[in-house]
Amino acid sequence: IDIEGSKELVSQTVDSILRNETAMFWLSKIKHQDEYTSEHCVRVGILAIAFGKYLQLPRESLEVLGMCGMLHDVGKMKVPQEILNKPASLSPEEFAEVKKHTLLGYDFLKKHGGIDEQICTVAMNHHERMNGDGYPHHAESQRLSLYDRIIAIVDSYDAMISDRCYHKGIPASQALSVLYKEQTNHYDAELVQQFIQMVGIYPVGSLVEMNNGQLGIILSINEDHKLEPVVELLTDTQGNRIQPTATDLSRHPADSDGNVLRIKRSLS
Repeated sequence: IDIEGSKELVSQTVDSILRNETAMFWLSKIKHQDEYTSEHCVRVGILAIAFGKYLQLPRESLEVLGMCGMLHDVGKMKVPQEILNKPASLSPEEFAEVKKHTLLGYDFLKKHGGIDEQICTVAMNHHERMNGDGYPHHAESQRLSLYDRIIAIVDSYDAMISDRCYHKGIPASQALSVLYKEQTNHYDAELVQQFIQMVGIYPVGSLVEMNNGQLGIILSINEDHKLEPVVELLTDTQGNRIQPTATDLSRHPADSDGNVLRIKRSLS
C-alpha cells in the first residue's frame, strides 16, 4: 500500500471538498465495474470526508476518516475474485469467506505498519452493527468508534446504489430509506439522520423523472429548498435526447405547455 500517496490523495480530496463539495460528489460517481472494489473504496473515502466536513470534524479527523474509507475493504484483496464477483447468491461457505475480509484487512494493515490504529480498526469493524448482529465479532455499540459508525453508513449507502454483477443499484432515495429503517438496529440513528440531511432527499447524481415525463439528473441541492434542486434535463416529454439544460426548480420553471416542473420520482 502506498501510504504516503494515499495520504496525499486524501489531503487533496479534503482541499477539493472544502472548495467544491458538488464536484467531489460527481467524482464519487465515476464507476468501472471491473475495478469495483477499488473505486468503491475511493467513493466511500470521498463521501466519508464530505460527511465529516458536514459534521464539522477537524481537518486532522477528516484525513483519518478519508483513509478509513479508502482502506476499509483492503482485505478483499485476499478473497477469491470468483467469490467476490459471483453473479448468483453465495453459499454459506462462500459468504463465510467474504466475511473474512474484515479480519484479513485488519491484519494486513497492522503488519504493514505505520498506519493509524483507527484505520486498522475500521477495516475490521465496518460490518459491525449497533445491536451486535454484525461481524466478525458481534461487537456492541459501545465498542464502535465514530469512524466505525460513519464508514458503516457510507459503505452500505454506496454498495446499495452501485451496480454489481449480482444486482442493479437501487435509487439513492431508496437507499436512504433503507438506512432510515435500519437506524438504531444496524446504524447510529443520529448519524443516519445527519447523513440524510447532508445527501438530501434527491442526492447529487440521481436520475429523476419529472411530472411531464422528462428525465434529468440532479446537479446540485438548494439548501433552503431541498425538494427543488437544480436538475439537468436530458430528454423531452417523449423520451428523446435533447441538449442538456440546467434548470433550477426553486425558480418554478414551466415547460412548453405551461406546466410548472417538479420531480415525480427517483429512478435507478
